[in-house]
Amino acid sequence: MNRSIDNYRAGIAPNPLDIRSIFVLGSRWFDKVNGNTYHRAEVWIDGISIGYVAEYGYGLMYLQSAAELLDESGLLPPREAFPSGAKRSLSEHCRAHGISFDSREVKCLKRDLGAWGLHVDAEAVARLKGE
Repeated sequence: MNRSIDNYRAGIAPNPLDIRSIFVLGSRWFDKVNGNTYHRAEVWIDGISIGYVAEYGYGLMYLQSAAELLDESGLLPPREAFPSGAKRSLSEHCRAHGISFDSREVKCLKRDLGAWGLHVDAEAVARLKGE
C-alpha cells in the first residue's frame, strides 16, 4: 500500500521526500586539561551520510546540533517553533512526520571529531532531493 496514504490515515504530517529513517551518531570528547566537552554529530538519512557538526557541547547537545544540520540541509520540513523561540526536538519532529529515528553516543578522541563547524555533503543532499 502507498506509504503516503497510510501516513494520512494515521494523522502523520507530510514527508515530501519520503524519508524513512534518520540516524544520528554522537561522538563526545572530554578535554581533561580545560574541563570542556566537545561533540560531533553525524547524520544519516536512509543510510546516506549527509554531513556532520563538530563543536563545543555536552550531554545530548549532539542531538541539537544534528537538528540544526538537518534544518540547514532543507531535507525536512521546518521544525515547529514555540513562543519561547525553542524548536521541537528532532525525535518528536521525526515522529510527527512518520520517520524512524535512532541515535547513539560514543566517546572518542580529539582527532576523531574532525574539522570544527557545520559540514553538509551537498552531493548527498542533492541525491536525496532527486536533483
